[in-house]
Amino acid sequence: MIAAAGTLGILIPPSIIMIFYGMITETSIGKLYIGGIIPGIILVVLYSLVVVIWTIISPKSVPPIPKETLFTFKEKLVSSKGLIPILLIFIFIMGGIYTGVFSPNEAAAVGAAVAFTSVFVLKRLNWKGFSHACRNSMKLTAMIMLLIMGAMLFAHTIALTKFPALLESLVMKAGFSPLSVIFAIIFIEMILGCVLDTFGLLVLTVPLFLPILIKLGYDPVWFGVLMTVLVELALITPPVAANLYIAQSLESDAKATDVIKGVWPFFFSDIALVVLLVFFPQICLYLPSKM
Repeated sequence: MIAAAGTLGILIPPSIIMIFYGMITETSIGKLYIGGIIPGIILVVLYSLVVVIWTIISPKSVPPIPKETLFTFKEKLVSSKGLIPILLIFIFIMGGIYTGVFSPNEAAAVGAAVAFTSVFVLKRLNWKGFSHACRNSMKLTAMIMLLIMGAMLFAHTIALTKFPALLESLVMKAGFSPLSVIFAIIFIEMILGCVLDTFGLLVLTVPLFLPILIKLGYDPVWFGVLMTVLVELALITPPVAANLYIAQSLESDAKATDVIKGVWPFFFSDIALVVLLVFFPQICLYLPSKM
């Protein structure tokens, strides 16, 4: 459950994967963020249903809850006050982007300002923590920028070879239906997701497939959200599945096979969301259309 739920962070904004996709395809990051909200909520519901059904079918597989860890609703509400600063940051960023008050770049600055103000007001700010946050931010920014540079260079090189145009021409001449093309792409992405890391998957496939899909009438924002869900699948699909190994490390006597067996029901929840996005694209396009 932890391995699967850990993937939600790249679908429900803010999401580094969406930023990366948006920059290499020149798609609105704000629309990608807003487009991921409803699919993210649907996936939360699907994951919750898996847990409920699993508990009903096999009650023994769910550990009992100790009485001392049971809390009243009032106690839960009081203990949640520590989440208020995080909630404020989310509301400021997403609310500002959705209403058009500021761009995603400006939203990043606003989010940083709100975070800085929160830790200052709560008296959690010290020089050591501030310098550590700055160093980590610079490292992460440098890594992302290098990846984006490589991705854009690769996309430009591919464009010079005219391979995407050739592939697009072959697909059009073959007379494949748009639905068959998108399911073929999904299948290829799932296979590659077994052996590639998340950024490698985007760099290798998006420059090839996006021109074909645009020609077939698909929206780049829709494909961005779909790719994010497929990246989630890659994170829980062995053998290269970072979330599975992280989940395994949380329990000293757990085996990789135990985690792989346990994650399969959640894997099919992601598949269900992929199918919903293909047949009902408005799931991720409705909110962006209202921006």
